[in-house]
Amino acid sequence: MYRCNECGRKFEEPIYETICFEDLYGVGSQFEDRHYCTIITCPFCHEYIDPEMDLWDEEYDDEYDE
Repeated sequence: MYRCNECGRKFEEPIYETICFEDLYGVGSQFEDRHYCTIITCPFCHEYIDPEMDLWDEEYDDEYDE
């Protein structure tokens, strides 16, 4: 189980999205090549989630519910 730090909702699986860095930063027309990356987002608010900082494991979840 995970919890999003942005919206606070719990979910079983995050969404994995492939994005283009140039399009994300609005400079796609300035470069001929593209660089892609897979990011993790919350299924409810669709905010980017840093997997090392924002996803909480179930064992830690109980500490925050008390």
